[in-house]
Amino acid sequence: MAEPKLDKIKFKNPHDRLFCEIYGERRNCMDLFELALTDDEFNAFDWRTLRALPTVHFMPDSSEKQMDLLYSVKSKRTGADCKMVFMLEHKSWQDAKLMVQLLEYQTAVYRKQMIPILPILIYHGRGSEWPYNLEFHQNLASDSPEMIEIFGRQVLNFIVRCVNLRRPQVQRQIMERKLETRLILYIFDRIWDANLDTVDELLRMGQELDDTRRKVLIGKAVDYICRVRPEITREKIMEVEREILPQEVLTSPFLEGTLEDKMQEGLKRGHEQGLKQGLKQGLEQGHEQGHEQGLERGAEQKARNMAQIMLQNNEPIDKICSYTGLSSGTVRELSR
Repeated sequence: MAEPKLDKIKFKNPHDRLFCEIYGERRNCMDLFELALTDDEFNAFDWRTLRALPTVHFMPDSSEKQMDLLYSVKSKRTGADCKMVFMLEHKSWQDAKLMVQLLEYQTAVYRKQMIPILPILIYHGRGSEWPYNLEFHQNLASDSPEMIEIFGRQVLNFIVRCVNLRRPQVQRQIMERKLETRLILYIFDRIWDANLDTVDELLRMGQELDDTRRKVLIGKAVDYICRVRPEITREKIMEVEREILPQEVLTSPFLEGTLEDKMQEGLKRGHEQGLKQGLKQGLEQGHEQGHEQGLERGAEQKARNMAQIMLQNNEPIDKICSYTGLSSGTVRELSR
């Protein structure tokens, strides 16, 4: 069963969306395994066999809860049939019910397949430390230690591995290893107190990546910043970008990732302006004639707004003409 497309998944918040969009790709997820596993553990696996598992195969679409990410990988040492499942759970807040949630998720996997599972928590909440015990035994009722001492391993238990992105030593490790998604891991850490200096550092970090990776990762990071910290507008980010990046490597179309949003915004503005003009004309010359003229002017204004947005993002004139229906002469006039 194939994993559903991310644009059809309902994310509860922009933190989860960014996490799943980035680390739902195997290449990117390797960064998390480098952080979560020791060198010996990491080297025990044949990472060429890493596969994403469809979470909806284990939890139905109708369920209010959904796992974030599941990956399986084969061992180097014990043959092709020996696999491990990594259950990646992302938290941008301190959830007291995490252990019960992970127990439920593991049970759902075991119903389908009895295979070893290592749950891994990726945390970057406002609090710098995860406040709850990550061993299941330690979350049981207060009189449980006596029973656990008597029955020991016969009482169900599991321990969650934690990657706390708020810890300075983790951020140092990320930078020292030059992980490919380091700018995403950086913004997860800094999002709660992000400002234009944060944006500056993010963009400079992106210069170390190849052009394609830089545009994709910065595009998603910028969209995330604008959703979580709306006071940091795209216009302000573009000003910072122009100050520190050469013209030929400007990322705007992170601008690519959000171009559709900007086009929709332009269309909306044009539509509103057209309706206003049509209403005014209708009052002067009659409702019907004004309505028609308003719609015509609104359509023209929408096309001009879209063209201006595309020009800002350095789109070619023939593409702009194709999208908007404007003539090349009109588009060149708008570009002056």
